[in-house]
Amino acid sequence: MARRQRRREKKFVDPMVAWRRDVRRIGMWTVISVAAAGGVAWVVHLLG
Repeated sequence: MARRQRRREKKFVDPMVAWRRDVRRIGMWTVISVAAAGGVAWVVHLLG
């Protein structure tokens, strides 16, 4: 019974690790997209 419980616990932890990794990647892409949008707005402001 202990073995089955441990396996279930590992199954529960793995998605959290993958989710944390995805959150880090999503955050990185959010920073890049915000920086790109800010740069475009700044160039448009300079040209306008």
